[in-house]
Amino acid sequence: MQAATATSECIDGRGQACVVLAMGVYAERLAVDTNDVYWLALSTSTGGGSVGAVSKSGGSTRTVTTTTLAPLAIAADDSGLFFSLGGSSEARYADGSIGTVDTSVGTATILAAIGQSPEWLALDASNVYATTSVANVEDRVPIAVGLFSVPRGGGNATTLVNGEADVVAADSTGIYWSGASPTNAQALGVYELAAGTTSVVQLAPHSTILRLVVDDTNVYFVVYGAQSSIMTVPKGGGSATTLYVDDYVQAIAVDGSSLYALLAGDAT
Repeated sequence: MQAATATSECIDGRGQACVVLAMGVYAERLAVDTNDVYWLALSTSTGGGSVGAVSKSGGSTRTVTTTTLAPLAIAADDSGLFFSLGGSSEARYADGSIGTVDTSVGTATILAAIGQSPEWLALDASNVYATTSVANVEDRVPIAVGLFSVPRGGGNATTLVNGEADVVAADSTGIYWSGASPTNAQALGVYELAAGTTSVVQLAPHSTILRLVVDDTNVYFVVYGAQSSIMTVPKGGGSATTLYVDDYVQAIAVDGSSLYALLAGDAT
């Protein structure tokens, strides 16, 4: 990987310059904490992968930890960095798991087994949330699909929502995810933690909704069609607004001041 330098080389949908933090990074997902941006990278030679990082202010990229199985998802806050593993071919991919990394020393610890392909992760103060969305695929053990929670300190997984659930994000009041609605449109739904109930925040009749993050007031997501569009909608529902369009947005992350995007063929 090349050393990262902070330069303005792209313009977002509001005419603001994007700051390039790292170039030459092959990555799948993004997460952020106060100081750093993290991503997952897959190894085509070993079948495993790694967690990489770069400072939000730019600089050299670094490897936080490596994994022997393929990493699928990543989530971070100032209290921890978490990842999911997709399982092994020997177990027909039924041994997927959720783990955490001590970023100071790079030591990874598995918190819970969660079955096949925990594809997306989100955090709140108490739990790690994961979605599984592949139920019956050749050479894989059939599994229940839906939205699950695991205590941050480890323990058994609890099913919150049964049925198709793709990307996921969380805050102190609810868990947001995308999935198919009864009308076959892509839906943005919310699971309210206090009530234990679900509702639709926004029906978006776009081709595919993937990549989902939240801040204090909005939900941000990526719509895939002829091009990728980063869009936002208020948490309480309403009209979606396009923030940025690119050939392919690989991943997004958000903090209190900025929205981060990983662009295919480039890295931001």
